[in-house]
Amino acid sequence: MIADKFEFYTSKTRDSQWYGLHKNWDLERSVQNKIETQIQDSLDKDKLKSKVVSVVYGSGGSGKSILLRRVAINLVQEGVEILWLNNANSFFEYITKCELDKDIKYLVFIEDWYRLSQQYETLNSLIELLVSIDNIRIVIGDRDIKNKIYMRHLYNPDENKHYLDSSENDKLVKEIIKRVPQWELAFEKISKVDNYSSSPLFIILFLLVKVSEDEKIIDSKDLTSTFRNIIKNDIKKNSRDR
Repeated sequence: MIADKFEFYTSKTRDSQWYGLHKNWDLERSVQNKIETQIQDSLDKDKLKSKVVSVVYGSGGSGKSILLRRVAINLVQEGVEILWLNNANSFFEYITKCELDKDIKYLVFIEDWYRLSQQYETLNSLIELLVSIDNIRIVIGDRDIKNKIYMRHLYNPDENKHYLDSSENDKLVKEIIKRVPQWELAFEKISKVDNYSSSPLFIILFLLVKVSEDEKIIDSKDLTSTFRNIIKNDIKKNSRDR
């Protein structure tokens, strides 16, 4: 099934993200050019002791995956060799068995460290292996960077870590409304809620879909509570239907 804008903006499936990026449905984040420049700068250096060249972090649903995938696509188009990590165990096995071309610099994307945390020991071993390879650079997405092993290996740590907060959400959502005008009335209601500006981007987009279907479900005081209630009710409904 081909993804549509609704699936893309609400991250309904991981595959819909790649398709939406191919269709240029994403919006440029303010840090995107800076991240790409920092990565290119690291690739231009023959010897680099710290191999983690960019870390993007923020709460779940803040837009890390879309941003990192857009950066990867742009760099591929510039000829950068990308290695994308989905599973730490299989990737570790791949790196230990394959022979990387020593004349090529490889950029490894660990899109979501948080989701891979159940493979903690393998992840830590993998990082130690990757940073020992001269022609590898690493980009990481995570929810929190505190006490993470990869931070020991971050190149230019004062500049190359990027926190995605909610400060851009209103601008991004308004641009999305231009592309999906069906959500305009829902946006008018959601944007009046007290914690709209501080809510995660994913929750805002999820509720745009739900409120456009049923405007009565919105809680005038808290978007997060509305989101949780919808999920809870959907789980109950699915349980009854089985």
